[in-house]
Amino acid sequence: MLFEFLQQAGWWMLPIVLCSIVSLAIVLERSTFWLGVGARRDRRLRKELRGGRTPLDRLQRSKDILAGVVREYLRHSRNRAAAAIVAEDVLARGERYLRLLAVIASVSTSFGLLGTVVGVSMSFQALADARDIAAGLSVALYTTVGGLVVFLIAFLSGSFFQSLARGLARDIELTLDRLEPHSRQAVS
Repeated sequence: MLFEFLQQAGWWMLPIVLCSIVSLAIVLERSTFWLGVGARRDRRLRKELRGGRTPLDRLQRSKDILAGVVREYLRHSRNRAAAAIVAEDVLARGERYLRLLAVIASVSTSFGLLGTVVGVSMSFQALADARDIAAGLSVALYTTVGGLVVFLIAFLSGSFFQSLARGLARDIELTLDRLEPHSRQAVS
């Protein structure tokens, strides 16, 4: 069925297929990254940090991505700038490939539209033969559908991953804010 779909859509579908393969690879990579972040999340540590306490023993053992930022903050005598450097690296890892996913969403829609225009044009050129009209309309419809499907997958998953990155940035910011006024309440 997929081969038939690609055959009827014509070579205009090839860039859309390439976009879908790349976007699928990005979605899988980002899913793996964020599932790993979730699996290493230390709820107890985060609860203590939200309370303004810094449990040093738990902080040293934790693999939570937030713990790394807080460790750097404490290692540099509660220097927010030092923590910001680590936080920027963490957030960059969280946002990796999201711009590319946005470009793929845009490009796949454009290729779908281009295929639509070409397919309709083919249909108008073939007004004498009903089979050629159907072939042109197939190209138009299949490339439109293909472009929209890739767009929706890339756009929605990109938006989801971007919201996860924003949530992580908010967690880092709030944690560091809560630790500053309680700078002398470190717990071993």
